Amino acid sequence: MRGRGVEWEVIIAGKRFPQYSSTVTLIKPREGVNLLFDLGSPYDNNLLLRVLQRHNLGPDDITHVLCSHWHIDHLGGIMLFPKAEIISSKETLKTQKELCAAVVEAEKKKNPVQELTRLLMEHILADSPFTGGNLRKFHAMANITIRNAIYLKEFIRKYEDDKIFVVDQSETTLFGSLKIFKVGYHTEGDLIATFTDSKGKEVFVVGDVVTGIGDSEDEQVWMYRLRGRIGKRRF
Repeated sequence: MRGRGVEWEVIIAGKRFPQYSSTVTLIKPREGVNLLFDLGSPYDNNLLLRVLQRHNLGPDDITHVLCSHWHIDHLGGIMLFPKAEIISSKETLKTQKELCAAVVEAEKKKNPVQELTRLLMEHILADSPFTGGNLRKFHAMANITIRNAIYLKEFIRKYEDDKIFVVDQSETTLFGSLKIFKVGYHTEGDLIATFTDSKGKEVFVVGDVVTGIGDSEDEQVWMYRLRGRIGKRRF
C-alpha cells in the first residue's frame, strides 16, 4: 500500500448466499484520511473492528465512509464509526429517506414485513428496473430491512446531523486524488471510486455490478473508461 499514489487494501472479502456481504476496502487518498468503501453486512461488525485493529486503526480513526448504494449488506458497520462522514449519491440518500419513513410506518402494523413489502412494491420501488416486480425479492428485501432497521435509521441520523456528503454530479473529485463516478448499473445512483495506486496503476473500487446490460452507448463509455483498470468488487 505504501509509496506514491493512493494507499489502499481490500480488508474484508465479500460473501455470497446465504449471508450476502459487501467487500470492505480501506482507502487512504491523502494523509489524515482513512476511508472505508462499503461496510459489509451487520454480521461483519466484530470482524471489521478486528481487521482495522491489525491496521492500527480504531473506530474514531475512520474519517469517511463511501456508501456505494443503499442495500443493507453494504451498510452494516455504520454504527461503528460515529465521527465518520458518509459519502452517498443523492439517489441513495433519497431511497434511504423513503425507506426509513416506510419502516417507521410498517413497524406500527401487526405484520411489519408484510406492510413494508406492500410499500416497496406500490410506492418506493414500484418503478425500479432493478427488482422486476418480483414479489419474493420484495419480501426478502422487506424482511432484512425490518430486522436491521437500526442501521438504516443511523444513516438518516447522520444526514440529520449534517454528516453526509451528497454526490450530485456524474463525476466528482475528492481529496485531490479520488474520483467518484455515479452510475446506475445495480441501483439508481451507484458510486464507483477510482484512483492511481502506488504502482502507478489506475484502480477502480465498486459495490455490486450487474453485467449484461446490453450494447447501450452508456455501457460502451463505461467499458472504455474501466478497461485495463484493477477492479475489486463482490460478485
